[in-house]
Amino acid sequence: MLNIIRADIHRLCHGKAVPLTFLILLLGVFGGTMITEAPAPDLIFGEFILVVPFFLALIYAVCAPDFNHSTIKNSVAAGVPRGKLYAARLVLSTLLCELLFLCAVAVNYLGKLVFPTETVQVTASLDLVGAIASLCFMTFAMAACGCAIAFITRRGAILNVAFLGLFFGVQIVLSLVAGNLGEQILNYDFLYNVQMLAYFELLPTGQIIRALTVGAVYLVASTVLGVLLFRRVELK
Repeated sequence: MLNIIRADIHRLCHGKAVPLTFLILLLGVFGGTMITEAPAPDLIFGEFILVVPFFLALIYAVCAPDFNHSTIKNSVAAGVPRGKLYAARLVLSTLLCELLFLCAVAVNYLGKLVFPTETVQVTASLDLVGAIASLCFMTFAMAACGCAIAFITRRGAILNVAFLGLFFGVQIVLSLVAGNLGEQILNYDFLYNVQMLAYFELLPTGQIIRALTVGAVYLVASTVLGVLLFRRVELK
């Protein structure tokens, strides 16, 4: 598996997609610090939402090329187990997404040090360690979902639509459901729980466990489904 990851890193380092993704996002984040005055938890949640489309770009760069160019069958024909291929892409996708999120948070706080505002207390950033750690776990879950979609659909374009629909589309639909039923279902929406975890220090233990459980369900369900279906599918 390590050989697969090293080969993918070599490929990505010689391409433009990953460096441009990091550069565009981090420049945008740093520039945004000059004009935003959000409380710290809102700032963290805003960073997460901003980074989500860039997660998709990274997952696409890692997983989609083999299917777009029909080269995945060459690796399988050479005797590489499908499980190892899947695991390698999942690990690399997760590492890149985690690094991107943490870089975005770091750059944002660096920007607040350079351009301080009254509503953001950078000195209180240590209080957000729990929020950042929990959102790193949710990032893992999102990367797992993206990887599963890529290996199940085996189409880059479908990955884009399905990934955004899974996270943003579901939240929009649930928010339109009227009454208590809609509110109860929304409690189990992925991004709604991400927003809750941004206020980690203010949440009771039960809500933290519920939010992390939602992420764990996405993580486990997508990985199991992705591996099982990829092992059964006929590669063309």
